[in-house]
Formats: sequence, C-alpha cells, structure tokens
Amino acid sequence: MRKIIRYFHENKQKILIIVGMLAFIIFIVHFLNSVIRKNNISNNRVESNTSKIQDVTIPNRPAVSDEKIPNEKVKEDAEFIRDFVSYCNEKKYEEAYNLLSEDCKEVLYPDLKKFTDDYVDYIFKTKKIYNLELWQNDTYKITYYEDNLLATGGQTTNNNYVDYITITEQEKEVKINISSFVGKRQMNRKKVNNNITVKINSKLIYIDYEIYNISVINNNSTTICLSNNRNEKDVILIDKEDNEHNSSVFEVDSSKLIIEPNDESNFDIKFGIAYKYDNGGETIQFKNVCMDYEEYQKTTDKDNFKKVEIEINM
Repeated sequence: MRKIIRYFHENKQKILIIVGMLAFIIFIVHFLNSVIRKNNISNNRVESNTSKIQDVTIPNRPAVSDEKIPNEKVKEDAEFIRDFVSYCNEKKYEEAYNLLSEDCKEVLYPDLKKFTDDYVDYIFKTKKIYNLELWQNDTYKITYYEDNLLATGGQTTNNNYVDYITITEQEKEVKINISSFVGKRQMNRKKVNNNITVKINSKLIYIDYEIYNISVINNNSTTICLSNNRNEKDVILIDKEDNEHNSSVFEVDSSKLIIEPNDESNFDIKFGIAYKYDNGGETIQFKNVCMDYEEYQKTTDKDNFKKVEIEINM
C-alpha cells in the first residue's frame, strides 16, 4: 500500500493527465453519439414528412364518391398535372397557360398577364412540391407545399395552398381547369309561366358553388319583380336528391330583377351547392315573384301582397 501511495505521489502529475485524457475521450464519444442520435431522429422526421408530402396519391376511388376510376386514366391525369406544376415552378408562364382550357381562360384568366400575376406568381413565390388526391371523376385536390422542408424542420407552413384541378378535353386535347373551377355547361332551358319566359343559358361549376346565367322576358303589361334582393330563399336551386340550396340573390343588381313590360333582363346568380359529379342542380325556383311591382310599391300591406312562383327544370 505504501508503495502505491509513494508511486502516486511521485507520478501524480502524469496520472492526473492520463485520467483527464480518458475523461475527455469518454466525453467526446458520448457527445458524438448524442449528436448522431439526434441527427438520425431529425432526418427520419424530415424524410417521413417529405415522403408524405411528395407522395402523389393515385387511388382508384374518389374521395367523395364510390365511383371507380381506372388506374391508367388517373396516372395519365397525374402526369399532366405534374407537367403543369413543373412549368409553374420554372416560371414557364406561357407553357403553363397553354394547358388551360378555353373556358378556364375565358372565365378566370383571359390573358397571360392575369394568369401570371394571380396564379403563378401568387402561389409559386418559391418552388413548390405537392400532394395530389383524386377528389371525384376528373377533379383532383392538390395541396402545394414549400419545396425546402429542411428549412422548416420537415414541417408544413402557412404558405401551403389548396386548389382543385379538373382534367377536361378540348378538341381531342387534354386541358385543365384550375382555381376550383370545374367547368362551363351550356344549358339552353326555357319555360313560360304567367307570361314570363325564363331561359337558363349556361352555368359555371365550381367546387363550392354554381353560377347560372339566366334571361327573363316579361310579356305582361305590368312591371314584374323577381325578388326584393334581400331574401336568399327567394330564388333556390333544388338538386337531384331534392335538397334545397339558397342563392346569393342579394349580389344581383336590383335593376336586373325589376323588369318592365315587354322587356328582357339577363343576370348571373350564384347558388351554394358543392360540386358532385352526378348530383348537380335539377330545378330553379323563383318563389316570390311580384306580378305588379308598381302596385306593390303603393300598398302598405306588402307582406300579404299576392305573389307567384315560377319553376324551371333543367
């Protein structure tokens, strides 16, 4: 024991240096293991999120219906949408614009500048990746994400943008509708009731609503009023399942709803009906049509003034 104590005192400095070096090596090894472990966890999280976001879901059944869509068609649609996103990411404005249908251009983006400003430069301020989901029939839900997920730790941000893209055919060429615009349909429906001719000319279909273009001809000798512009139930849309959908009649210029004798009015009216491929609008009802607007203005008992209902099927 005395020899050990004497040896320790004689070599104290060397022993402390060796112990210190061993402690330092152990600390370094522990530190490096900790860093590697954290990096593996972080990388796994980023890879997991990246995989989830970059995954282009191609199911054969839409999210909101039971209709089965052939896988081959869905894959072709997905490739077409991928080309569109690639053009937008690369700011190839004209190439992306040329993929839009003529209806989409007419309704939303009548020129390249508007498309550039309101869609590409608005959404693609930075490069985007996306997740694609078959919504129904030819319509897909697309969610754009920031391309640089490492900068956000693999987490999505408020810069995400959701859109709905519909594949359509135009003169045997594949085209797309964007900005939740599903398409335009020519209707050409007409009905005469109480000497009033109602014509439904066309409708614009969006994911959350439909806009109908309607012409009304007053063949009476009195001025008529289709609505007082305040009650959204004055004009309703009934779908194939007999569900009623209110209109945004209050957005229509009131002068369009008051029609003088032998005059015609044309206006657009929006109905809050979510897009469903096989269940669009079936009937439009004008529920409170005043047949003599001048007399209606004079009366003090407006609530009990006689009105008629006009219905047109599609």
